[in-house]
Amino acid sequence: MAGNGKNLTPKQEEAIIALLANPGVEHAARAAKIGPRTLYRWQREPEFDKAYRKARRDAFGQGTARLQQMSSAAVSPS
Repeated sequence: MAGNGKNLTPKQEEAIIALLANPGVEHAARAAKIGPRTLYRWQREPEFDKAYRKARRDAFGQGTARLQQMSSAAVSPS
């Protein structure tokens, strides 16, 4: 996550990772060991929002690349 948000605290970076890995804010907050209200508040902060959106784009891009890598194997005869 380094470089995604220069002014983010380590706890905020942990929360972004938790948001990417969990099915909702409540679960992400629990995983990051913070309150859901704190996480909702952070999501309204421009720096946090920018870092979160970048992390989501990066994760989506990595997932898409992985699917492209595996698609040829999926359609090739064995």
